Amino acid sequence: MPKSFVFKSDKAEAEYKAAYDATLTLFKVEFESSFIETSFGKTHIIACGNKDAEPLILLHGMNVSSTMWYPQIEVLSREFRVFAIDIISDSNKSVPSKRISKKHEYMVWLDEVLDKLEIKSAYFTGHSFGGWMSLSYALHAPDRVKKLALCAPGWFVGMSLIFCLRALLCVLFYSRSRALNFIAWTAVDFSKPDEKFVEQFSLSFRNMKLDKLRIMPTVPKDEELKKLSQPTLLLVGESEVIYEGRKAVDRAKRLIPNIKAELIPQTSHCLTMENAERINEELLNFFMQK
Repeated sequence: MPKSFVFKSDKAEAEYKAAYDATLTLFKVEFESSFIETSFGKTHIIACGNKDAEPLILLHGMNVSSTMWYPQIEVLSREFRVFAIDIISDSNKSVPSKRISKKHEYMVWLDEVLDKLEIKSAYFTGHSFGGWMSLSYALHAPDRVKKLALCAPGWFVGMSLIFCLRALLCVLFYSRSRALNFIAWTAVDFSKPDEKFVEQFSLSFRNMKLDKLRIMPTVPKDEELKKLSQPTLLLVGESEVIYEGRKAVDRAKRLIPNIKAELIPQTSHCLTMENAERINEELLNFFMQK
């Protein structure tokens, strides 16, 4: 296995991680940064909040890392022990030792992460790819997921071909302007995401290898969604670009037994940044409700 199958070079890795650290300065709360060993490599984790509080797992979207939670981290850590986990083999600080090519391998990886953290069960929040992973894990290990919050989860319904092609072009034919245009396209108001985060996201296209992730997520089947036993929250931007937001909300309400599904006005795929106050309120109300 080469030294890194995530970054294009040592220089690319250093540049990206410097941008990651710059975005971390947006975290307005004390946090701990650490690595835990798994059979898939070293997993980087950002932890904050009262150590005696109930655990809350945050799983980020593809190419954006745990730094994407900067608008939520301080608010959520008031009530929970928050663990923002850098998904292994994606653009972040985790250091994979072998490739993951199957969904089940990611489920095993998450099992190992929770075991090492000595977490028997937790609340889960995932965005985009992290939303798909959170939902998959809730089906894989229902006893370990107390409640499930999905923010613009990827592959909840069929993904937009235009979204996939635009993301692919950013990797194959990188330019800063193309990357910035793509990011702007995923937000109704491009002024909302902080410039430090935007720079880090842009560098993920420039500095990462195309084949760093070899997993092909699939849309969950109707029968799977009907089996979700946890209270579930679905938040989707009214102007979502990865799929039709109304279609996702309607599917969730039709199939998931214990669901609250909302379309968030004036937001797209970057909803956690575009309307952080509303998202934070929705998450806290959902998780705190008995």
